[in-house]
Amino acid sequence: MEYTNKLEPILRLCQEVATQSNDFTQDPIFVVERKRRFYGVDRDYADNTCWLDDDYEEIDVDDEYFNEATCTETGYVDQWDTIQWFFTKKAAEEFIEWNSHRMFGETRITTESLRRNNEMIMVREFLLSVGKGVLNEVSTNV
Repeated sequence: MEYTNKLEPILRLCQEVATQSNDFTQDPIFVVERKRRFYGVDRDYADNTCWLDDDYEEIDVDDEYFNEATCTETGYVDQWDTIQWFFTKKAAEEFIEWNSHRMFGETRITTESLRRNNEMIMVREFLLSVGKGVLNEVSTNV
């Protein structure tokens, strides 16, 4: 009995992998990423600039507290860091929801291909085959 209880979440994962959208990607994996912004890049070499106040917080030039004498214009670069990988987009979305209190800044989910990663492709194909088998068994028993 205990073995069956441990198997149920894996079978649900297999079903989800077998029925989800692949986002037009062969052997997809869903990646949660967080954006980090690095300030202090020379404006001549940065594609983007912003104004920072005395506390090094971004401030809009239309803000009532903006004062060019006390604010500094600087260049910046945005970098997306990988936080976690998932076999299903649903799990990636749940991860962001459950961990939003620990996620500083903007987050996103991208879809990457497992191309040339034979180990991960084998695991994903196993999940797919089990998921399709479960779905076939359910449809024939209905």
